[in-house]
Amino acid sequence: MLCEKDSLFMRICDLIYSKISARAVFAKERHSITNEDIYIQNPAIASNIITNTRTKNNPYLVPGRICTINGKKQNQAEEVARNLCFESVNDFLWGNRVEFRSYSGEFFKNLILDAMNDATEEEKSVIKEALSYYTPYARLSTYNDLCKTDYYKALNFEIDYDEKEEFEIKYEALTRLYMMIEEDFISSYFDFFYGKTTLKLNRTITSYVSTIVIPMIKKVIANDNSFGKTVKEIISTIAKNMNNEIMDNLPLETLSPRDRYKLKTNKEFVNASFKYFKNLEKYQIKMEGRYNYKTMLIDSWSTQLLNLKREVF
Repeated sequence: MLCEKDSLFMRICDLIYSKISARAVFAKERHSITNEDIYIQNPAIASNIITNTRTKNNPYLVPGRICTINGKKQNQAEEVARNLCFESVNDFLWGNRVEFRSYSGEFFKNLILDAMNDATEEEKSVIKEALSYYTPYARLSTYNDLCKTDYYKALNFEIDYDEKEEFEIKYEALTRLYMMIEEDFISSYFDFFYGKTTLKLNRTITSYVSTIVIPMIKKVIANDNSFGKTVKEIISTIAKNMNNEIMDNLPLETLSPRDRYKLKTNKEFVNASFKYFKNLEKYQIKMEGRYNYKTMLIDSWSTQLLNLKREVF
């Protein structure tokens, strides 16, 4: 049975496994080799790799332990990669740079979506802050938070997005963040994963997010001087100064002059802040444009990008 740590980041693990399997399928067909040719010690494992089947005995798809093969100690993954005629085990498990670039946007999207569920609370907070520098997302996420804690205040945001609009705002925010770190993110992928196997892949991904991706996002936060950064501060202040349902519905004659003045001032502040906020949202979109997730957060992977040896050993 897998422990909890080995059940995290499943979306991104599934993507990695699907790419490994697709590479293996193409290599097997390209060189007309059998499962026995791929891994004679246990052809069933080769079959599982080809069909992307993870089992209780092999939950990480490609075995990655050191064992004795033909009298030599070597990594099982290296044996499989060599028999599939890949240039290296890294090319087999993680892809080459050109290949990864073709689906790095899809990879980033799934990684962040997983992290928003499976990362630590502190890490989730960092991601949320970075995404909130896209002003439509700042308004939407604050609204969603208030819906859970104070629905009356949430109504002040006048949001009536349908599911499709919420999806688009979230993905536009993801695209903006991805575009700000794209090159560093692609480089970090190879620096981190090359030399590793898929053994305990979930924990490897967890470590990658904590030690590489989150510090990268923190750097973006520190250097982001967009309107969205200003909005993030404004919108939290707006929510704090909104009157709650009880205060708004108390008979005025029961309130002291001081309380009436405070209620009136709070409403004026909220209305003025919302007006300013909406202007900043409009100007950020005007300056930066809308972020097209349909062209950035995509998977355009192709077998033509694989690094395979021409000869069969």
